[in-house]
Amino acid sequence: MTYKSGVRIAQIHRRIGQVRRACVAVTCLIMEITWIGFPAAQARETQPDRPDAPRVSEQNTSEVTRAGLIAKPGALYVLSTVGSRLIVVDPTTGSVLGVERTGYRPDIAIAPDGGRIYINSTDFQSGMPFFEIIDTSTGSAIGRFENPDSLGWEAEFPRSFMSVSPDGQWVYMLKRHSTPEGDIFYVAAFDVRAQRFAPSVRIDSHCSTATLFGRSSGLVDVVCGSANVVYVVQFSPTSTNSSTKLHTLPISIKKPRAHIGEITDLDSVITAVADRNTSEIIGLKTDGRAVVIDSEKGELHATEPLLDGQWIPSSAVADDNRIYIPVSPLATRNGTAESILVIDRHTFSTIGAFKPSEVFTNLAIAPDAHELYLLAPTSKKVVVIDTNTLQQSMSIDLGVKPSFALVVPGRQTSVTAK
Repeated sequence: MTYKSGVRIAQIHRRIGQVRRACVAVTCLIMEITWIGFPAAQARETQPDRPDAPRVSEQNTSEVTRAGLIAKPGALYVLSTVGSRLIVVDPTTGSVLGVERTGYRPDIAIAPDGGRIYINSTDFQSGMPFFEIIDTSTGSAIGRFENPDSLGWEAEFPRSFMSVSPDGQWVYMLKRHSTPEGDIFYVAAFDVRAQRFAPSVRIDSHCSTATLFGRSSGLVDVVCGSANVVYVVQFSPTSTNSSTKLHTLPISIKKPRAHIGEITDLDSVITAVADRNTSEIIGLKTDGRAVVIDSEKGELHATEPLLDGQWIPSSAVADDNRIYIPVSPLATRNGTAESILVIDRHTFSTIGAFKPSEVFTNLAIAPDAHELYLLAPTSKKVVVIDTNTLQQSMSIDLGVKPSFALVVPGRQTSVTAK
């Protein structure tokens, strides 16, 4: 045997060893995931229909404090679903103020006054999904409730499947219940004043790409993009039997229908923005058009295509006058965006475009709409964009891949940790 062949054989043996170690690691990971998910799956088997009033956990929440979640108006909550971490960032100084672990597959929403953050995740030890309420000024846990079934998303860089009503009374969430026959999607709502869940409402579509817009008086609009349907759901705090779908509004229509009109050949809605003061929703579709939807009147109309040779990989954000759309060329459909397209919210004319230094997955917008926050998973950063100049002003190192972010409502000021 020659020296070269001996070296080659040694290289092959080392490679086999690497593959074996990788297989062992993957097997352990699968076993861990299976172990984590088994109790929840067992609970679903014993309770095939979602409980309407989940029990309060036995955990004494009055003694639990999450100091890493203390935040003031203008602070940025960045969720990393890959590492199950929630990070508090001061976007004015670029400093990380706190980090806390969440459960598996987390999602978050923030009260309109910024006083509370709501966290949905699955406990690593018990495998039970739970709903947690945290006071943002003190980090103290206000409540923790069992909340069977996972949220709707299944992606490394998901969108949020939660929404809070403008009056702060309701926290809405889209849930997924797995059965042997397939997945069932339904809307759950937590009554903040009564500290309980209202009866859930099942929706008829496979709704894996959805956006929720909470409205006051127990109303929530569910834009089910993958099925091209908007569901309007009503919840009530006064009765345990009054939760219902008010109406279902198709977004893609091949025949005329009452109150809607005829719009043909529309692709699915990839993202949507809404006006909290009205029932208007603007859906952005994969064919580049916008669909303006009035969920109260059951009306909609479509615009001419806004995009040319581009597609929308993630969620858009908006202020009163502008919509900021993440876009990428059709040839690079890899789940990340390369540029931001800015359009007028009322005329749908193009205002401008900007290509940041990093590819990104999701956007967040400051309460005063003066800054955008781009989440860059490759570099593990938050990129800050000045909306007046459409120029990059800062990048903030996180150390973990960001999934999506929410800004604490209120006047943007420098945030200091307690």
